[in-house]
Amino acid sequence: MVRLINKNGAPLRILKRLIDDYPEISNSFNDKVAFLSAYEAQTEKEYKEVSKRVNRGIIKSIAFLFITKVIVGLAIEIPYDLYVTGAIIWLPLVVNLLFPPVYMAALKFSMKLPGHANTAALREYIERLFYDTKQESYYIHAKPSSGDSSALLNIMYGTMFIFVFSLVTLRLWLWDFAPVHIFIFFLFLSTASFLGFRLSRMIRELEMVTTNQGSISILRDFLYTPFILVGRWISDKYARVNVVALILDMAIELPLKTFLRLTRQWTQFLNDKKDQL
Repeated sequence: MVRLINKNGAPLRILKRLIDDYPEISNSFNDKVAFLSAYEAQTEKEYKEVSKRVNRGIIKSIAFLFITKVIVGLAIEIPYDLYVTGAIIWLPLVVNLLFPPVYMAALKFSMKLPGHANTAALREYIERLFYDTKQESYYIHAKPSSGDSSALLNIMYGTMFIFVFSLVTLRLWLWDFAPVHIFIFFLFLSTASFLGFRLSRMIRELEMVTTNQGSISILRDFLYTPFILVGRWISDKYARVNVVALILDMAIELPLKTFLRLTRQWTQFLNDKKDQL
């Protein structure tokens, strides 16, 4: 029920934020044009806010992955290489260090904000909800059990997991990755995939129009989904071990907020000086 409501809750989320930001909006409710214009402006504002939040999330996730990987490399990979081979194996170390942050940055290009069609659909929904004189009933129908096909789809789903992980493992093995290196690669790739998926959910919370997936998107989801699920499992298991995230908040978020506050104060100071001239 929660998933079904969340999937169709974008218009009401924006309406709630409009009321929270502008409590006086109720005064213009009787003016249809003014109210819908304010709602559309709030929608565009939400797009911009989500874009900023996603960008901040990408930066923090890249820093999180890089710092954590450096710690793991110093604590596990380098000692392991020195103990087993007597020398540092640079290729697995460099790949495991650089690939997750680069992969996280690349995910940003797949996160597209909703367009004008979505804005129009949101406006139309609110207009129909408040100003349509016809009474409409909304129903949520539970999907019927698919029976035997469900078992077949579960088998195909498990096969997909095995195929994807086997394909990546074989490729890494040909690059002389040891089992420890392969495990760490999967660990950070899955974590990055889940972080990217969680950021993309911010955008989906504002979507009213769903676009049809092309063959490239289907292939991407085919390769992407197993790592998301493993990343979610890792996140659920170790959510309480959040020392690195706390360090990131202190090392990145706090200085950034301080810098922005000082910049605003400096700008205000200069404006005051200009006014005194």
